[in-house]
This record gives sequence, C-alpha cells and structure tokens, in this order.
Amino acid sequence: MAKSDRKLHEARMAGAAWLMNVIKTQGMEAAEKELKTRGAVFIPLEVSQKQLDEAVYKIKLNTIDCILIMSCMVLRDEFDFGQKRLERFCTRFNLKTDALCDEDIIWDDMIQTLKEETGLEFTIRENK
Repeated sequence: MAKSDRKLHEARMAGAAWLMNVIKTQGMEAAEKELKTRGAVFIPLEVSQKQLDEAVYKIKLNTIDCILIMSCMVLRDEFDFGQKRLERFCTRFNLKTDALCDEDIIWDDMIQTLKEETGLEFTIRENK
C-alpha cells in the first residue's frame, strides 16, 4: 500500500472509531448531528464538542462586540449621539443580545416587529 493510501486508510479508520464512540456514548442522533456539523465546516475529529461550543461562543461574543462598536460609530457620526445616548443604546443593545442568547426572543420576532412598526423589511443572509 502506498504511503498516501495508508494515511487515507488510517484517517478513515480513526473516523470510524470516533463515530462508533459517539454512537455508543451519545446515540445515533448525536452522531448524525456531529457529522452534519463537522462536514459543513470541516472540523477535525480531534476537536471535541466542548471545544467547538467554546469557539462558537467566543466568535458570537466577538461578532456582538464588533456590531456594537460599528453601531455606536454610525450613531455618533450620523446622528450626533453623545456619551449618554450611546450608553443608553449600549444598555438596550446588550439587553436584546442577552434575550437572543437566552432564547427569550428570536430573530424572526424582531424582523416581524420592525416590519409591522416601521414598514422596513429585514432579512438575514444565510451562509450555505
């Protein structure tokens, strides 16, 4: 067997062993979810679900921070928001993001409310 074929075979066997362990310890549904997640974003088997969850959480926090900073810059530049109004905005923004994270509200609720109350239509682009 050629060296590249051996590496491929070893990788397949490691994947099969990993999948069997997931099925035995967490069940078939968990295995299907793992395969779907890892296949979509090419996550190596060495990365545990806990590590993946931690990384996703950090990415979410980073994204929220970036959006908040950009929003505050726009509000300051275009609408002359000062410190007090920006602090009020940040407080409200953080309340909304906490509600989203706690699943008290969902994006569709906010989109629908904005449409009903302002006539503006928003969508969230999907990353397929």
